[in-house]
Amino acid sequence: MRAFLNKPFISSLERACYRKEWQIQLDMLILSLMEDQMVKLCIPITGSDREEIKSQLNELALLDFEMIEWRADYHFSMEVLKEISEAFPDKELIFTYRTKVEGGETQPEDEFLSFVYTLVALSGMVHIIDLELEGICKTSPDIIKRLKPSGVKLMISNHDFEKTPSEKEITDRFKKMETLGADIAKIAVMPGRIKDVEILISAAKTANKLLGIPIVAISMGELGKKTRIEGEEFGSIITFGSLDKKSAPGQIPAKELMEMLKAQYQQSRMGLS
Repeated sequence: MRAFLNKPFISSLERACYRKEWQIQLDMLILSLMEDQMVKLCIPITGSDREEIKSQLNELALLDFEMIEWRADYHFSMEVLKEISEAFPDKELIFTYRTKVEGGETQPEDEFLSFVYTLVALSGMVHIIDLELEGICKTSPDIIKRLKPSGVKLMISNHDFEKTPSEKEITDRFKKMETLGADIAKIAVMPGRIKDVEILISAAKTANKLLGIPIVAISMGELGKKTRIEGEEFGSIITFGSLDKKSAPGQIPAKELMEMLKAQYQQSRMGLS
């Protein structure tokens, strides 16, 4: 359907009908994320050129997962987006252009990011766009209002690679994301001690009680690995597993992580966790 939307010969009525169908699918995606089910495994594509991305797509074809995150800060072109979309039409696709400030590869100007986000949203080829809370959401807050009519879902994110803020600060950031218009709220922090991991988990539990949108909560690095496996215990609905190149500290290889998630899910259903 996404490829169909881009064909020039369809009428405006046909385009509207298919966009309505696409919107229904996206709404169902959010509902499914909020249901009581196993955490969804998302695998980032981090190829630095077209050939490496094709190689990673071949790797993905051999794995069990639900979602793809395309890290376009490593390499961006609409042709690559089309290739990813067509290679996995049944997988939910997150578009992320991570800035260097929050762990990305580049630090583009807001004008460029706004153009890219708008282009991608209108393409009909992605389900979710990641927007940084302290990046473009702060410097160009109108981006949210401009992207909403496209129907694409917005994940507002925040990453702290230096520390774990207080539980109140993490909870407040989650609430701010919802207030701004996020469909999904994501926070990843770096622990310096085991207590920091517990702070993140407690904040996530509190946010789940207060918010009306799903959340993603990750404690990075070796200390925080349990949060990538046990997300359903505190309401985190997506976890990220790596291919050969990790896009964040502490990521677990995707194949290994899926096995862990299935075991964790079975244990929780049996009341063993």
